[in-house]
Amino acid sequence: MFTGIIKSVDQVAKITPKSISIKLGVEAAVGDSVSVNGVCLTLNDKNEFDIMDETFKSTNLALLKVGDRVNIEPAIPVNGKLGGHFVTGHVDFSAKVISFEKDILKVALSAKYSRFFAIKGSAAVNGVSLTVCDLDSDSFSVSLVDFTLKNTNLGIIKVGDLVNVEVDLIARYMERMLESADQNVKFEWLKERNFI
Repeated sequence: MFTGIIKSVDQVAKITPKSISIKLGVEAAVGDSVSVNGVCLTLNDKNEFDIMDETFKSTNLALLKVGDRVNIEPAIPVNGKLGGHFVTGHVDFSAKVISFEKDILKVALSAKYSRFFAIKGSAAVNGVSLTVCDLDSDSFSVSLVDFTLKNTNLGIIKVGDLVNVEVDLIARYMERMLESADQNVKFEWLKERNFI
């Protein structure tokens, strides 16, 4: 489990179709889970991260080159500080950056995932915990503060780049719980359980 609070931005040292090596700026031991651009990976005994085909296909890791900078966050300990929101490192989709003006990053959003987004809700972009500030049928926007721009790789993102997006964990489970509820009783169902 992660928080979306990036601890370092580190360089890719080597990449193969099955693994990635990164000059880590954080402490990590063999078997540790580490978020790399929002993707939960496990450090192996060669000081590399093994990557499955599905992970390459569904994230922006396949586009990385030696020297690229990636956002790094070690897993949060049970007694750790939760500064962002609950982030699992299970990327839902990669999407293109539509625009990046001043401090507003606008990202493409397919109808398949739009139900998980709400204004002032949480989303992780390249592993960074962010708040949705604008939303329409085919995109969402997040506002980036100076600290985030300077201390994550979002400060060097360009229009057309692919970013990894993870929807809010709570929204994901709420959707699942409501799938079985009749449309007419959803409001009452939520009210009975003190969600609203």
